Amino acid sequence: MEDARYWGRWLWGLIAAHLIIWVSIGIWTQPNGTLDTIEMIMWGLDGQWGYHKHPPLAGWAAAGAYRLSGGAVWAAGAVGQLAVVTCLWAAWRLGREVLAPRLAFVGAALLECCYFFTFPRVEINNQIMMRAFSALAVVTIFLAMRRGRLWRWALGGLWLGLALLSRYDAALIGVSILALSLSHPRARSHWRGAGPYVLGLVAMIVFSPHLAWLAQNEFAAVSYVFDRSATEGRLIDHVVHPLRFAGSQLLSLLPMLFVAAPLIHLSWRPAVPRESLARAYLLTVVLGPAGFSTLVSVLLGVRLKSMWGASLWTFAGVALLHTLALSAEPSAWRRLTRRWAIVAGLLVALAAGHNTIGPWVRGKGSRVHFPGTSLAREVTAVWHQRIEGDLPIVAGPWWLAANVSLYAERPIEVYGLLDSRITPQLDDEQLRGRGGIIVWDAADPDDPTPRLLAERFPSAARLAPIRLPQQTSAPVASIEVGLALVWPQQQHTAEQRSARSVTSGGAKGLSGMDDASR
Repeated sequence: MEDARYWGRWLWGLIAAHLIIWVSIGIWTQPNGTLDTIEMIMWGLDGQWGYHKHPPLAGWAAAGAYRLSGGAVWAAGAVGQLAVVTCLWAAWRLGREVLAPRLAFVGAALLECCYFFTFPRVEINNQIMMRAFSALAVVTIFLAMRRGRLWRWALGGLWLGLALLSRYDAALIGVSILALSLSHPRARSHWRGAGPYVLGLVAMIVFSPHLAWLAQNEFAAVSYVFDRSATEGRLIDHVVHPLRFAGSQLLSLLPMLFVAAPLIHLSWRPAVPRESLARAYLLTVVLGPAGFSTLVSVLLGVRLKSMWGASLWTFAGVALLHTLALSAEPSAWRRLTRRWAIVAGLLVALAAGHNTIGPWVRGKGSRVHFPGTSLAREVTAVWHQRIEGDLPIVAGPWWLAANVSLYAERPIEVYGLLDSRITPQLDDEQLRGRGGIIVWDAADPDDPTPRLLAERFPSAARLAPIRLPQQTSAPVASIEVGLALVWPQQQHTAEQRSARSVTSGGAKGLSGMDDASR
């Protein structure tokens, strides 16, 4: 009999190696935070129960890591990697219930060969956090179905509620498991007990503060989801968008299938009766959310982004190994090991190369090469040269304004896109009253900020743009940021009085000179 502790040690070694490698890639090859990481930190520092795009949990986690690390942006990305290895552990734990220990380890290790769990930049976002809590919910609910105990149902509800506080499409996992619980005889029997009701109650208790926030804020985050997936309403969208989504998911899984191919046969593995619920559950949590997503796209014609499928495949390796017949040949295991090492190593090399060699190949930098620290230093210096005290507000496109705020010596309030729907705690009157600096992309003729500036802040002082090199040795273009200074209302009024006094004094002096000359 295989030693579960032996393969468990291999799992923890894999988890440690993943964290060391991918967090190091983030520290050494990403001198600036990614868009998602910076956005999450800024949201979390504001401490709301929701934001204009998403529920709050990822923001809270990012801001917590940022504060605990003394302001290190990479620490928030490291939390994202903790979420990834949580999925590795969850795949192993569920695999241990239905597979031999070595196969359970392989089912988890296959995630290292999936694009969604590796190659995307080291960052934190709502998708990554939802993936981790959904995985924990899937494992815990299965254990509750198999072993009972009310506390397991309650814990499953907690994980599901936290997944919903990360991203709304965690509901697809809940709906899929609900459908199974109503259709499968063994799963349906649990409705005669309190477990499923406790699970639902706990999940709703956890999620309810965000529901209250949504009601108070005109369901802004829900509207964003629909706006993000909106299409032109063409009939062909009902075919093209589902096919594109399904194709992108298949491409992301191809490396996993390539690695596992030596071990599997394309024949259905017979399941003994006691495993029927386990197989049905695995297929449900893997294929159910993907099926519901595709069905929605078919019915509504909405566009589904490929990354939205990232949370669907945590248990794909386990389901594959549990469902299909496997080879017992030692040579098959050797081929699998070699393929795994090649694919996993290639994904690591591609991720590191994307950040280091990529600018040389593409001829331009990416978000991680943005000079956020230099921009923050220059913008705050502009303020301090003219006005006493700290810069209270920076406004403009979210990416520019958030970089200034996050990389400044202390966080500055961000009035994103000059839109109070995005940052409801700020508006034009506050910016006029307290003063601040408006920034925009001076190299982008489509940036609407200069037009908004002329319409809503005509008295703001336009300053010379800032040109800064990007954080790469590659010969790429510098960034150019436009600036406008909004004087604090009190100081602006005082300066106007001073100007009138000087003008009046100057007029009297000229009058006196004229009298003396006569």
